Amino acid sequence: MPQFPHKVAVTPPAFCKTEKLKAELLHIFPNAVFNERERYLTEAETIEFFRDADAALVGLDAINDKVLAALPRLKIVSKYGVGLDNIDQDAMTRHGVTLGWKGGVNKRSVAELTLCFMLGLCHNVFSEGYKLKKDLGWREDGGRLLTGKTVGIIGCGHTGKEVARLLRPFDCHILARDILEMSAFCREVGAEEVKQEKLISE
Repeated sequence: MPQFPHKVAVTPPAFCKTEKLKAELLHIFPNAVFNERERYLTEAETIEFFRDADAALVGLDAINDKVLAALPRLKIVSKYGVGLDNIDQDAMTRHGVTLGWKGGVNKRSVAELTLCFMLGLCHNVFSEGYKLKKDLGWREDGGRLLTGKTVGIIGCGHTGKEVARLLRPFDCHILARDILEMSAFCREVGAEEVKQEKLISE
């Protein structure tokens, strides 16, 4: 695998504490540096930490016009995690900085965990499992089926859509709410697009 001389500055505490991720990045970018503060950086700290960097890997750190103006060497900012609220994409365009990010990379994993919680709650898995661990007895109550229930999904981005797809075999009536128009998606999964008040009430 080729190595590159570019300096990559990495800030997300979760990444910086994971030796496997650090080793993989250093294998390709030997000049990578890592945030050792175990917290996200302030605006001033971000500017100082990225001062000589060609590329940055950020989490929740603010990437705005002020930060980018102070870092003319920076060419790419890659986002570690979901959501881009902390990154001013217009400012990045103005400063000629590329955004490296792919939405929905963990959608299946999160959707499966969501389905796990739904099934666990329906069938008393968590409450009864806790009682068994604490030797508080066993209540023979298998709960209720998820099949055929009405399920509300607020926020039909990558994960919300994947949850709806995973629910298909359960023949649930899916109520969906999002700030964006989702008629095509609702037709695809047989969901009903509703206002939030209706979703919560039903």
